[in-house]
Amino acid sequence: MKTVTINETDIVFYNSIKEMPEWKWQLLQSILMQKEYIGSTMADVSKHHQKFDLFLNSKMYDELLEERINLTFCFNAMINNISIKSKALVCLVHLINGEKVDISSDDNIEEVYQQLLHTDISTESVDLLLEELKKKLLGN
Repeated sequence: MKTVTINETDIVFYNSIKEMPEWKWQLLQSILMQKEYIGSTMADVSKHHQKFDLFLNSKMYDELLEERINLTFCFNAMINNISIKSKALVCLVHLINGEKVDISSDDNIEEVYQQLLHTDISTESVDLLLEELKKKLLGN
């Protein structure tokens, strides 16, 4: 486990796949796939546009349609202020201020997500923590 204090909030993260319950590992993998293929940032929109142009120029119309769907999901995440990276980080939270978190439902995930956001965690911290923990998890 890895303990991080963010603006007076103590958060304990899973630091190894050996520590994580299997269902949380599966949820994390699903969200990481969304991060990779859909995204929720302007940089992700740009990637979709590049793929869109590539598929259009290559007359790969089936892929073009799928990319359009992914772009729509990306816009939806942005409009609804959903950070896929932060949602992935939520999957790695074990305790907040000594209390075990429950992410067994969409409502509970949203509650923990809001708790994480209310720490005023920076975007840089989300990126760094997620990458560090991902490397350790995937390395095990």
